[in-house]
Amino acid sequence: MHRFAVLSSLSAIIISFSPHAPVAHAALPTLVFCGPGSGSSEFTPGLTTTPRPTEITGSGDLGPCVGDDQIAGATFTFRATSPAFSCTAGDAEGTIEITWSPIGETSTVDYVVKRSVRPDDQMVSITKGTVSQGRYAGAAFTGESVIVPPLPAACLVEPGVPNAVGTGAAVVVQ
Repeated sequence: MHRFAVLSSLSAIIISFSPHAPVAHAALPTLVFCGPGSGSSEFTPGLTTTPRPTEITGSGDLGPCVGDDQIAGATFTFRATSPAFSCTAGDAEGTIEITWSPIGETSTVDYVVKRSVRPDDQMVSITKGTVSQGRYAGAAFTGESVIVPPLPAACLVEPGVPNAVGTGAAVVVQ
């Protein structure tokens, strides 16, 4: 299994990533691994301690990348929704659009994100999905994002936490 971390923003993906990530079976060849990276996420409405329907959007970059000689790095945008998202809990699903550099090819990843919060207020998102279109179509995508809200106390009052940033990495396996 390969350990890796991903960003893709707290917003589900993938916003930012951590140097610690899920592992993939050794029998599956790594097509590309990118990290560390950085990203940002926006939450509508802002996150509070009360779970509620939330839309999550964000963007970022990943790199350097290894495993594919044509890929040096990547940029991404993502969008996700959750029926019950808060500062402390909530899963979401959505789509990530990745642009691979320097070649300019893209990948679309349909994903589900599972989230937890560490004692130090870091929000950890584990993202798993499948590349549905473009480069690496049919391959598995996994990532871990770790973000820290700029003002964790904002979770306690409206309008809540409107955005967050983080760092991380991502892997695509066949």
